[in-house]
Amino acid sequence: MSIPMIGADPEVFLWDKANGHFVSAATFFPGTKKEPFKVAKGAVQVDGVALEFNINPASNEDEFLDNICSVHGTIEKMVREVNPDWEIRHVPFATFKQEIWDTVPDEAKELGCDPDYSCYNGTVNPNPTQLVIQSARQRKVGAVRTASGHIHIGFADKDQDLTDPLHLEDCRFVSYYFFNKAYARPKDDLERIRLQFYGNNGAYRPKRYGVELRSPSNTWLGPNGMISEQSVRGMYKNTLNLFQKMEAGHA
Repeated sequence: MSIPMIGADPEVFLWDKANGHFVSAATFFPGTKKEPFKVAKGAVQVDGVALEFNINPASNEDEFLDNICSVHGTIEKMVREVNPDWEIRHVPFATFKQEIWDTVPDEAKELGCDPDYSCYNGTVNPNPTQLVIQSARQRKVGAVRTASGHIHIGFADKDQDLTDPLHLEDCRFVSYYFFNKAYARPKDDLERIRLQFYGNNGAYRPKRYGVELRSPSNTWLGPNGMISEQSVRGMYKNTLNLFQKMEAGHA
């Protein structure tokens, strides 16, 4: 059986310990979606009000863990340098007070990233902007946001054409298989809330190297803002195990 390259690009929120609320990462950190800030074993970028980090794709479990720990350690240091009262939180859903939201630049408030797709039929998933606005009004807060822990699976031998129907069908099939094996089953209320807006229906995005699974939240990183070696290794093992079962044609 082949061993795919496995990567990840988790998003994390920032918590102000001194004042007891979430704060925005916008304007405080380097890196954007178009131009991530390169660091050892990955990259860092601001994604709306969240801080996102990308790891280099890994060919084995130890490398996956090492890449996660390395880049996570880098962003922990960056956060402390910006404000020692701020800390990272691995939570899939967060609310922002109106006074915090009013300080966020307009471009960081937009939910305009590239679309993703449903594994059931390959159609574009709806943009969650209106649901997010409605939820914030109901909760009487400035804004609500979700955070993910996307997993990337590199199974292609060479760069694929993203208009190739065969590659698109491969991506949809992989996503369908993983989703129907309860790959990203929510474990708590915050994960269930997140799926109301984002990541449900086996959401995926085709990539030239394979596929990006967008259903997982960021909780597999570990509790609070700490990395759990057991949980990170578990995510790698589960991803590899399911991929190899799928390749072997096991139901």
